[in-house]
Amino acid sequence: MGDEHGGENREPLLDDPTKEIIALSERLANSLRWRLQMAEASGASRPLLNSDHDEKVHALVYLAANARPSIRSPAARSLRALVKFMGESEHFIWFDTLGPEVALELATRRDGTGIDHLYANLNHHRLAVRETVLDVAWLARKHLTPIRAADRILFNVGASHLNAAKGLAVLRGMCVDDHRFWRYVENAQPNYANAERYGWGLDTPWPERREAVHAKELAELHDPESELARYVWDPYDLWELERRAAATARAVAAKVATQLTLWP
Repeated sequence: MGDEHGGENREPLLDDPTKEIIALSERLANSLRWRLQMAEASGASRPLLNSDHDEKVHALVYLAANARPSIRSPAARSLRALVKFMGESEHFIWFDTLGPEVALELATRRDGTGIDHLYANLNHHRLAVRETVLDVAWLARKHLTPIRAADRILFNVGASHLNAAKGLAVLRGMCVDDHRFWRYVENAQPNYANAERYGWGLDTPWPERREAVHAKELAELHDPESELARYVWDPYDLWELERRAAATARAVAAKVATQLTLWP
């Protein structure tokens, strides 16, 4: 049912994406500077980041996660410069910088604050933030550790968070096979009675309700014909996310190969 990491490798990979990562990093930095100027001119406290920005960030994470050899130092330097620029600005918050930070840590094969923030916010109380984190986690899944993710992902299930199924699909993608996936799912014991340990705004006076939902959803997951199980083993929206990230990466590669100016 797919590759060793729980999903089909549906897109060709670039063996050495150094030039593409540099081009994307520089384009993102230039775009962010322009957005900062626009925000300052309008008096906004934070620049508006749109889907075009997200697609370029996703392409960076995709390239860094799937590069076969270690990425060469020029690419890592360009990612580091992007992360430094965003970190030194007072206008970006942690989930704005999450994708570039994770891409840098994947490129250098060194976990840091980006990966830590990713694990810690898999069950964030805000849907939009949780979506951002889960999308980056899917693209980086081959380099993530299921044991660090399972408890928070299963918390989403019992708490009836929207798109809890997406988290289960991401967890399945982290695992090398079904046996290990089930081991992490069944060993995870979210502490619904002390939900504040998972973050702000997640506590409840009725933990037993969450435990009941947890048990019901896992029973459905065990049924291979259920809608939940079919989605977890073939998450169409996450495959589409990866397809778009790969398409953006290929478009950059084509422009780099022909030495054309990127996005006039």
